[in-house]
Amino acid sequence: MWISWGSATVRELVWGDDPDRELIEPHPDYVLGSDVIYSEEAVTDLVATLLELCGSKTTIFLAGELRNDAILEYFLEVAMKNFIIGRVDQTQWHPEYCSSRVVLYILVKK
Repeated sequence: MWISWGSATVRELVWGDDPDRELIEPHPDYVLGSDVIYSEEAVTDLVATLLELCGSKTTIFLAGELRNDAILEYFLEVAMKNFIIGRVDQTQWHPEYCSSRVVLYILVKK
């Protein structure tokens, strides 16, 4: 028996540029990002792009290594204006992937 769970699209995005209509019509169920929080100058464009990609039912997963606490704090401050943000506790991760310097955030649009 074959079960179809849906599809996934992988795209490189330039933050701050309008995403292709095919990416946001309809809005995706999930947006995944890895190591995307690394530059204070890019935070505003990153958040703007995430807002464009998200509908009311979109869930964003952002994972990354903690390299600069100040940049992460700035990202959270900016993102909290438009998103509800949660952090996945590492007790829920597979033990092989736990690291004190890696975080996983879940964001949904307010």
